[in-house]
Amino acid sequence: MGKMLSIEMKRSQVRVMYVEGTKNRKRVLSCFRFELPAGLVEDGYIEDTKALGKILKEELQKRNLSKVKKTYFSVYSTRIGGKEVQLPYVPQKKILDMVEVNASEYFPVDISQYVLAYDVLDIIEEKDDKKTEKKEKKKKNYQLMVYAVPRSLMTCYQQVAEEAGIELVGLNYSNNSVYQIIRKNYETGVHMMMKIEEKETVITIMRDGKLSLQRTLSYGMESALEVLATYPIFKAQGNYSKCWELLFKKNCIYPTLDPEKLELYKETDLEELWEGKREVTESLRYLIGNISRIMDYYISRNVGVEFDSISYAGLGCEVKGLGELFTEELGQAVLLVKEVVGVKYDTSLSEQKDYVGVFLAGIGGVNSPVNIIRNDEKQRKKQKENLNGAWLIFGAGIVASFALAGTSMITYNIQKKEQARLNQEISSIQDVEDIYQQYMEEKSLHTQLEDLYQYTTTPNEKLLSFIEELEAKMPSSIRMDSFSSTGSEVNFTAKVSTKEEAAKVLIELRTFESIQLISTSGITEDENGEVSFTVTANYVNSSSITQELEEAQ
Repeated sequence: MGKMLSIEMKRSQVRVMYVEGTKNRKRVLSCFRFELPAGLVEDGYIEDTKALGKILKEELQKRNLSKVKKTYFSVYSTRIGGKEVQLPYVPQKKILDMVEVNASEYFPVDISQYVLAYDVLDIIEEKDDKKTEKKEKKKKNYQLMVYAVPRSLMTCYQQVAEEAGIELVGLNYSNNSVYQIIRKNYETGVHMMMKIEEKETVITIMRDGKLSLQRTLSYGMESALEVLATYPIFKAQGNYSKCWELLFKKNCIYPTLDPEKLELYKETDLEELWEGKREVTESLRYLIGNISRIMDYYISRNVGVEFDSISYAGLGCEVKGLGELFTEELGQAVLLVKEVVGVKYDTSLSEQKDYVGVFLAGIGGVNSPVNIIRNDEKQRKKQKENLNGAWLIFGAGIVASFALAGTSMITYNIQKKEQARLNQEISSIQDVEDIYQQYMEEKSLHTQLEDLYQYTTTPNEKLLSFIEELEAKMPSSIRMDSFSSTGSEVNFTAKVSTKEEAAKVLIELRTFESIQLISTSGITEDENGEVSFTVTANYVNSSSITQELEEAQ
């Protein structure tokens, strides 16, 4: 494997590792992080590849790593599709061909715009119904996790690598990268590992070293950051970088969600601080609740199973007090990922060494079998071979057509006479054709009317539900300055009397059933102390309908 870079791109920061070794044993020579400007990376996509490439190049030069060329990227995006499937047992070099043949069944998209990749989770043996006299036959199947990655996403990282002057040898899905590197830690028993980031949390459950369940939650530490940004006691003044620093250096989280237990902390904390920390803790309720539901779901599907361990990684592993809160609410010890089997740190390494969990995806990306770049090259080579074959067939067809032309002339006159006879017969039953033609026109009109009716349903029907939730859940003192609704999202500007009330409004909005993907901007305070802020959110289940309407137009 030699020496290479492994880089994980996140929304607000880039994590870089300089590693060497083999597939099974690695040594981390250096690891570091640097912050990104807001809006440069969104949902895995890079908005300005030249700017990010330049930043990456400068950061590598600062650490004398500009001569290291071979690089792996690990990327997370909600646009990457994943599906667990079973395929018949075939030689391994044929698996990708079978995945490509069945891809349209796995993913209802234009598959030509995606690169396919897979990971073999297990080989399942099933008893055959037919038995021989000597022994039972066993039928083998592959248990695969198949991924579909947009080519446009892959292109972003190719352009960044080119701008940074590095060689992109691998692009991997970070969820799979984490599983690949951590699986050796849990070769026996049932274990759950949570990778907690700003906007998402990835839950990976392993059983005897194999992936048993993986789910992504749309909750991370963002809700806690929003509370810290709005409460004056924390003095973050809306700066998310300061909010992260607070979470890393000071314990802003109480170790319980129980209201009665929270009351006890009033004795040690000032009232304003107690209220702020309580709201930060409360903002994590939905994340913890969803984690608990996944655990209950897994246990219900695997009777008698218990979790031998629960661990957490990602940016969340640096948040003080988070492990204690998880331990209390999940009813089991939740521990930091502090070491990885087969990975050693250089003795001279000091920067970022203490938090192994932050760099898990980077370590695992080096030997992940889900190499999107390699699979893209294979697919393009196959397409080229198919095109060459098509030209060969076309040429043979031209030659054959000349040979057939002579034979065709002989039969032409015979067929011409037969046509005349058939035309005469058709004329005798012309009335039947008219009736059939009228029937087909009526059927076509009926189909058009049905299609038209389907588009009379729009996501604006969700508007009433949203307004009813506003009336039921918002405080009476809130005032709307502006309000707009489109086919897919709602946008409004509101005013409340204090920042504390603004924080409570934002937290309450996240409980709405009619909207999702809530974001805020423009939090300001006027001279009278009133706080105004703008909220943008998508209607729940609006994307598919909106897409159909746009395609129809």
